[in-house]
Amino acid sequence: MKLLEKMERVCRIHKLLKLEATGTSDEFAERLNLKRRQVYNILEELREIGADIQYDTVRRTYYYGNDFDIEVRIGKGRL
Repeated sequence: MKLLEKMERVCRIHKLLKLEATGTSDEFAERLNLKRRQVYNILEELREIGADIQYDTVRRTYYYGNDFDIEVRIGKGRL
């Protein structure tokens, strides 16, 4: 997978987590046009960098249990 494609996926997942609008794991994967395992893998990567990702069984959504944010900057510059 290309870097920009993965970044786009992570940003879409992040947005749904922030909105607390993921649905169940199957619905989450379907919204993203991914397999459930792919979603789980990305969630695990987010956890590894400090995201406290929780699941609310009443509201049926994943959400951040901490004040987690992602900032992505892409630009042309000097190395």
